[in-house]
This record gives sequence, structure tokens and C-alpha cells, in this order.
Amino acid sequence: MVLPAMPDGIRLPEANTPELVEKLDTMLTEYEEELGLEIGHFKILPSIETAEGVINCIKTAKSSSRLIGLAFGAEDYTASLEIERTKGGEELFAARTRVVWACKAAGIQAIDTIFPDASDMDALRTETQLIKTLGFSGKSLVNPRQIDVIHEVLHRNRMKSTTLLKSLMRSNVPVKWERALFHCMEKWWMHQLSSVR
Repeated sequence: MVLPAMPDGIRLPEANTPELVEKLDTMLTEYEEELGLEIGHFKILPSIETAEGVINCIKTAKSSSRLIGLAFGAEDYTASLEIERTKGGEELFAARTRVVWACKAAGIQAIDTIFPDASDMDALRTETQLIKTLGFSGKSLVNPRQIDVIHEVLHRNRMKSTTLLKSLMRSNVPVKWERALFHCMEKWWMHQLSSVR
């Protein structure tokens, strides 16, 4: 069991039903009580990897307050449908859309599947741009070489937002607006940071 190593959270494979998440939540609560930890210390990231998981993901996304997001897994998903995974990813569109809807409705992050070809950075960039357009906030990867491309695409506006914040902070914006703006930017940054964990 991984919990004695005190991870921040658990990625739950093949989270086909909300009941599986609820069961893990109960087990984590018992373990936290044993260790004297705050209830909710361990987070959960369910993987949506089958047709059944996609059908149930809207309920799964709301099944526990521990959830930080849902992670879509296309390799097992396409296997469950007995179809081929293509570089274009047209066969993933309906599932990806449903996972994003579920996450947005539940207020958690939508993490896209891996791009399996670690040598094709152009296709990785194209796919990452597509999933950003669909509403995903993060992407799993198979190789550390993919990190830069994924970050570049998903967090392209980070520098623009930082520059905007600095220029507004130097201007004569009234203090209450300055504080409100900083609070909004702080929340945005926390969201960005959590999407790359």
C-alpha cells in the first residue's frame, strides 16, 4: 500500500462508477483517523478509462470532496470500445467532451490522456491545443520530454497575465480594486499550479 509514504493523493485506475470512489474515500478516512491526520488530507484523481466510466463520469465527478479532477485514459478507453486509437483522436471527441462537462460541473480539473508517441512533438502540440480548446486544464504524459510542449500550450497566457498584474499594481488603481484584482490573480495562479502537479 502506498499510503505510508504519505502521498498527496491517489490516482484511482478504472474508476468506472462513483461507488468505487466512495469506497476509496471511506478507506482513506479510516486511514487518516488512524494516523491522526485531518480528514480529507489524501486527495483522489479517478481515471476514466472505459465506456462505463465515461457514461458514469458526471456522477463520479461529484462522488467525493477529495477529488481534484478526473483523468481521461484513452488507451484503455479505446480498447474497451474495441477501436483503434489514432493520432488525430477523432474517436475520443465524445468521451473527452463528457469528461470536461463532468469536471466543469463539479468544479474540478479535467486532465487529458497521454499522447503515446514521445518522439512526435508537433502532433503532441496539435493534440494539446485541441484539448485546451475543449476545456482540459492538464494532460498526462509518458515522457519528460513532453513537459515543455504541454506547458507551453496549456499555460501560454501565464506571462501575459503576470505582466498585466504588474502594470496594474504600478498604476493608480484604487486599493480595494487592487486587492480584488490580486485575489483573482492569486486564485488563477493556484489553479494553474495545481494543474501541473
